[in-house]
Amino acid sequence: MPTASLKLCSKYPLSSSCPWVEWVKTADTLKPVRISRTRTTLGEAIQAVVSIEAGYEWRTEAGVVHVFQRDLMKDSRNPLNVTIESFDEKAMTVQRANSDLDQMVSHVVRHPDLYGMAGPGLSSPVEPVFSFSAENAQARSVLNQIVKLRPISLNMKQIWISTFPAKSEFSRTGFLEVVPMRNPKFYNEQPFWILLRWGDAPLENMVK
Repeated sequence: MPTASLKLCSKYPLSSSCPWVEWVKTADTLKPVRISRTRTTLGEAIQAVVSIEAGYEWRTEAGVVHVFQRDLMKDSRNPLNVTIESFDEKAMTVQRANSDLDQMVSHVVRHPDLYGMAGPGLSSPVEPVFSFSAENAQARSVLNQIVKLRPISLNMKQIWISTFPAKSEFSRTGFLEVVPMRNPKFYNEQPFWILLRWGDAPLENMVK
């Protein structure tokens, strides 16, 4: 089994308590949750919410809260389980790193016949610039490190969510597809995950 390695270098300190969620969109998981607690811890509050749904767990990994559906996380067809053999070390923004990772996963999951990377998108002048490298690491692990580099003080997106449909859809290479967050007519162009800030409302396609 290959050994995974991650190396990060940034001029900003790593932020903690970044959550990430892998979930299946069903009638049950869309129901409102109301819980009241007094004199409780954050962990106890999270456990109270997560335990409502059968098959879901949560854990902390290097300061990141991970909520997940057990079977989904272990499924080899989950795009987040794609192994990233090499993520080149270079100066980049978080937005560019996120885009590059999405394209690497897309190459395996949807477009194995396409090569090359699209150019960088627009980014804020205050976006952190950092060096990043990874070898033989799962996509979720790389993504986890990317969101941790977003400083809370800059009000940037530190939550990532990957949403899967109740009835499984598959790419032409046999991987699980995600719920379309954009135009549902273009399944092959959907992001595998979305990034949110603390306090951001979920996208419409996540909750309707």
